[in-house]
Amino acid sequence: MSSGDARRQVSRPCGRDTACPPFTTELAALLEIRDDRLAPLELGPVAAVQDMLALLVNRHRADSSAEKATWKSASTDMLEALSLLGPTVRGALEPLIDRARKAVRGLPRDIASRRSEALRALRALQDGWVAPGVVQAAWDDLTEACSNPDTSDTTVAVRRDVLHALIGSAKRSPDRTLDLVRNVLQDRGYAIHEVRAQLGDTQRDLIDDSYFGDGGLSDGDRLDLCRRFLGASPRHGHHVVWVGILDVAQQVPVQNQAAIRFYRSSFVQMYRREGLLADLRAPELSSSPGSTADWAFGDTDLMLARVDLGQGAFPDVVAEASRRCRAVLNTVGMRGHTRQWRLSDGFIHAIDGVIVGTAQFHAPPSPPVLNWPSSPDHDLTQRVIQAVAESKPELNNVLQDLEIWYQAADQPNPAQSIKDYVALIERQAARLGLGYYDYIKKHLAETWVYQRAVTTLRSVMPQASRIRLSPGCCSRHRREPLMSEIIVELGRLAKDHTTSPVLGRQLRSLTREFTTPESTVNWGMRQRATFDQAVLRMKRVRDIATHAGSSTHETAVTLLDLAHYLSGTAIGLSLQGLTDARGVKAAHAQHAQRATQWQDSLRSASTIRDVSW
Repeated sequence: MSSGDARRQVSRPCGRDTACPPFTTELAALLEIRDDRLAPLELGPVAAVQDMLALLVNRHRADSSAEKATWKSASTDMLEALSLLGPTVRGALEPLIDRARKAVRGLPRDIASRRSEALRALRALQDGWVAPGVVQAAWDDLTEACSNPDTSDTTVAVRRDVLHALIGSAKRSPDRTLDLVRNVLQDRGYAIHEVRAQLGDTQRDLIDDSYFGDGGLSDGDRLDLCRRFLGASPRHGHHVVWVGILDVAQQVPVQNQAAIRFYRSSFVQMYRREGLLADLRAPELSSSPGSTADWAFGDTDLMLARVDLGQGAFPDVVAEASRRCRAVLNTVGMRGHTRQWRLSDGFIHAIDGVIVGTAQFHAPPSPPVLNWPSSPDHDLTQRVIQAVAESKPELNNVLQDLEIWYQAADQPNPAQSIKDYVALIERQAARLGLGYYDYIKKHLAETWVYQRAVTTLRSVMPQASRIRLSPGCCSRHRREPLMSEIIVELGRLAKDHTTSPVLGRQLRSLTREFTTPESTVNWGMRQRATFDQAVLRMKRVRDIATHAGSSTHETAVTLLDLAHYLSGTAIGLSLQGLTDARGVKAAHAQHAQRATQWQDSLRSASTIRDVSW
């Protein structure tokens, strides 16, 4: 999409009476959500192909009805996942996709003769995920979907998930990459500077007034810059990365390696001030007080590691430097030093002696010690306080726990449930005090309250669809008032809420589905069918892990990814709890425990048979 096209699409109206925000705002909001899945019941194409490959590698029989059901479930998932790809990605990979579809369609029929070709076809498609231009194509599909206000929220969520998965397939950090893209979309000067530096457009390493201000780019120019950044290959050059290490005792000896040298940040700052960078043997650092390195060091005194990666091209240089640094620290730990090593989230990245990326080193502050009166939500309040004090990702996790905790009540009245949830949020925020009230309110007042509304409306539908409509029964009298109330409540929410483009799209999509009581029930039944397929998926992966032969690295990674992927929010938090009457909180706790056990056992298992269930 050209800059001109983007600028023309930004002002498209949402409806006759309401103007929709620029779709770049919605894009930025989508990328701010750190979950790897926004469409929780849809298996993404990358994971679906991995799943099918694991089945082909480890299963050689399809005799019983259960085994045939496993094969059918896997092939159905994969074919449906490939159909969710946007038109640009499909066009870029069309020959590989067609070959993969043909290879798996009809399995397990003639599996003995078709296995080799199916394996070759799926591995070719896996290689295609990382081909040049594929991530860029996924970005084009996402921007096209967001630019149209009539695109369903499910389509937008799936395309965002595809972009996230393809970035990960290319061995790049999805979180770090999409954070940069999001900040460019929001016209943040430092992000624009870093992206241009990584692309080689600029070699300026000094901070001026524009660095922490607005970049001054138009919507179209920001979209073009993001597109170039996502489509660029890793830069070849001499890479040096500085990473920070937390919780390092002064007396613990850490020996310098040939390519990894350790310093105290205060020592580095002193050498920079005195102009002794030659003695420091760090030519990429500047002694100028206005450099990006000066900002990255900040005021925190911690251990730093200068990791010289040498010549090459690395998809994720920070992750590679962190891995090498962690290997050295683990060696120190094995020599009897039991201190826990943690890497700071800051870094400095230089290519050929020029800094191209920075994130400020800092140690998370200690949470305040507050004595709250005993109450049923005492522990929850303490966790919220700690999360606010530590970091935003932790805040998001705890706020999800807050939603789970309240949702466990399974309120049958969606309108009252939403009102009660708002009241609960207000109570929690009011009790925090110490300046946290405004912070919590900023994150909850609009987005989380309305997200709760959408979650309530979505989760109550599969439950309501179970009330069967039969002659001589009161089910219809129980169901139709509930459906009518949902329709009225949804209309009010859609009318009142216009500030969040992501939630606005969700509300518009539901409004199109929920028009009459019967259409509302039909939507719920479709959701139940999707959930049933997800349950089959979970059973299939368990079957693979239980009966497979020796574990290859590829199979172990696949199962580890699927363990996380398939114990996601939809199955663990809402639909599972509604269908088996155990309650949302209990279902979530069980799935979280299973996922942890699965990951731990996979790390130590010599064969897939050793994986605990």
